[in-house]
Amino acid sequence: MKKIILILCLLLAGCGREKSPVQPEPVSASVSVLYDQEKTMLLPMNTSVLLTMYDPQQLDQAMPEFEALIHQLHQLFDPDHGFTSINNLYVINQHYGSEDKLLLDPLLFDALKDAIALSVLSEGSFNPTIGALSDLYQNKYSSLPIHAEDPADEDINAALACVVPYDQLDAIIQLDETDHSVIFNTYSPCEQKVKLNLGAFAKGIAAQKAYEALKHLNVPFMAACSESSQFLYAPIEINKTWTWGIREPNAKTLLAAYEQSDIAALSTSGDDQQYYYCEKHQINHHHILDPTLGRSRNMIRSVSVFSDNRADILDALTTILFNIEDAKQRITLINQIETIYEIKIGYTVVTGSQEDGYQLTMNQTAKDALAYQGDAVNAIIVED
Repeated sequence: MKKIILILCLLLAGCGREKSPVQPEPVSASVSVLYDQEKTMLLPMNTSVLLTMYDPQQLDQAMPEFEALIHQLHQLFDPDHGFTSINNLYVINQHYGSEDKLLLDPLLFDALKDAIALSVLSEGSFNPTIGALSDLYQNKYSSLPIHAEDPADEDINAALACVVPYDQLDAIIQLDETDHSVIFNTYSPCEQKVKLNLGAFAKGIAAQKAYEALKHLNVPFMAACSESSQFLYAPIEINKTWTWGIREPNAKTLLAAYEQSDIAALSTSGDDQQYYYCEKHQINHHHILDPTLGRSRNMIRSVSVFSDNRADILDALTTILFNIEDAKQRITLINQIETIYEIKIGYTVVTGSQEDGYQLTMNQTAKDALAYQGDAVNAIIVED
């Protein structure tokens, strides 16, 4: 789970560049639950998924298409549940080491292809074979302050042995462009099973695909997969400015706010939503695991990125940046991603604490979009 405060023109009167005497109230609808082949009830994308618009009638017309898309994507990306007649991540995981060729939906095929590319680009800071490691921790996290112990070192090491090195992913996840198929090969150092899990990357894909599916309606909307992955859209002729903010970890205080015109894809990762307190290390361990370490890193408090496209790539990027300590290395990676995916990215990292004060490190793209900065916040600008 990740977090961001949104102060949306869609949601607040008077944010647009062209004000009208009467501002309509926003309306939202959530995607309903779905069921796997065993009739287990599931939250879509394992979170709350919302569509927000101005007009209730337009929302009613858009929701069937939006809900069908989100349900389809959940079914494809679910690593733990099967669905009738769908070769999803769960089915791929079940065929690990079988040498069976599975035909995939193009959406899932492209997601795996992008996941491998991002893993290579980040030198393993993001890795789609983190499933076994994630499973070790999944019942420990909470949005409330709780105490829990780390998994045993031998269990962590066994799970780490099942995280395929980024430079071997192509050989283990054998993708065939000609028929959109995959063979999930055996990785010999793993004594258990390698397990695929796209994590929050799947939520970013959902936000991106929602934008692509609904922009033809030519009306402003926000598609939100939890508080972490959003796509904000308004037709250019409406001339609208979106405003969103980053809040203090574990609190409601606004640290900074940013503005972007017409279209904004947003993603953020933070350490204070899904975590537990470990008595042994006397530290909070959050849910953003480093695939090379087997644990979370505690260098920073949150990472937020924005652009005008590719919410999917942004969601993977926040995870990657959380695992990179050096600010210059983060910028180098962002520059590479900007070139490859033809987007311009603003990024902000929050470090520090309420007691010692917070520090915001942002690139020039984020600085140019900065609309508000808290009085007690120290901001550092790093060159793009």
